[in-house]
Amino acid sequence: MPQESLRHSEPSEEGAPAPTLTPSRTNQSGLSTAQTRMTEQTSTENPLDTFIFKIFNLTSTSNTNYSSVVPTVVTNSFPTSATTSRSIPVTTKNTPIATTPTTTITTSVRTTPIETNFSNSTVQLPVTISEPVTQVLSSTVEPTTSKAIPKTCNEVWKNKIEEPGMYLIDPDGVGGTEPFQVYCDEGFTLVRHRRSYLEVRVTNHEEPGSFVFRPKYPVSVDQLKALTAKSQFCDQYIKYECRSAVLLYGSKNAGSVNYGWLVSIDGEKLVNWGGAPTNSSLCACGVDDSCVSPGLPCNCDGDSRIKLIDEGVLMDKSVLPITEVRLGDTGGRREHGRLWLGYLRCFD
Repeated sequence: MPQESLRHSEPSEEGAPAPTLTPSRTNQSGLSTAQTRMTEQTSTENPLDTFIFKIFNLTSTSNTNYSSVVPTVVTNSFPTSATTSRSIPVTTKNTPIATTPTTTITTSVRTTPIETNFSNSTVQLPVTISEPVTQVLSSTVEPTTSKAIPKTCNEVWKNKIEEPGMYLIDPDGVGGTEPFQVYCDEGFTLVRHRRSYLEVRVTNHEEPGSFVFRPKYPVSVDQLKALTAKSQFCDQYIKYECRSAVLLYGSKNAGSVNYGWLVSIDGEKLVNWGGAPTNSSLCACGVDDSCVSPGLPCNCDGDSRIKLIDEGVLMDKSVLPITEVRLGDTGGRREHGRLWLGYLRCFD
């Protein structure tokens, strides 16, 4: 038998009949009929959905085109149709969209209104669009470049590279001659030729300057000039061992015929030998008058049958290195000579 609940009526005004108790039917679940209706209404429709549908006048006969739908993330979702040209992830305010683009470095977020058509009416719905933006990385690393080529072997030495050997140098820097290989030894720059310090025999050349020795340097004339111009000083050793063969002059008269001479890097004839000033017509012993035959410019000019030597260092860097050595007076059976020419050595 269904239970009855008592409903107490409010007191009536003066003269009104006394309050009565009105029975109210209840169902088998113990709820009143009014409560049952409210429960059914709540379970079948959501007030928020009803409110939104009323705003946009959505009806069952709406001819809205749902072919291009903008996906949204909302608690109570409903189909929308956007007039955008591409699908863009859309989220309502306070609901961010998680995106993990593989090529995205930074994300630019902007708010853009999207026009949405519902039943021939246009509503601007503000949405937040997250677009991946590719950012060009600005590298602070300088382009890889080769280390500056040292100008001389002295720079190699200053860089704590103490091992003697072949090194690349560039005396006049970028825009000048091509860098070239030299031998470095404790800060000295050495340019060797093929016969450096090797004996060169001189025989069967009687006429003055008929014997010609041309050292072959591994670099060009311009490169050699660039080196000597960069260096504080340069020198080159030369030696002549003779027997019955004059070196510079055939007599005590300095104005007589020259049997031997040198040729500078510019092709200039040089009448002097190692240890004597350029074009002085002397050997080293003639500078301090210490030659075997007093008054002669060189030891070999005494034309002695014993072995004699004239040697010294050429120190005028403007004429170095020597490009030719000319000799003579070796046509006789007992006349002969031996020549040694060292490498060009420079230091700055």
